[in-house]
Amino acid sequence: MRAFVQVRQYLLTTASMSAELKELRAKVDLLAMQQEENLAAVNDLSEDVRQDIDNLYLAIGELSSRMEEKKQEPRRKIGFRQNMDD
Repeated sequence: MRAFVQVRQYLLTTASMSAELKELRAKVDLLAMQQEENLAAVNDLSEDVRQDIDNLYLAIGELSSRMEEKKQEPRRKIGFRQNMDD
């Protein structure tokens, strides 16, 4: 009789542990899926930031080339002018 009681208790314990394991597996799967989605979103964001940085470097390059062109142009003299012809 004791053996049957112990077998029944073992089966009940195993069934409840099995249900808890299934629940834990479902939670772990959900967390893994959320982590993949978060990593994909971060990757997309970092790609956007990388593109913005590339655009900034291009703009800085264009401005520096314009500055070189401006340096080569003759500058108008500044200061007090006695003659209005200049």
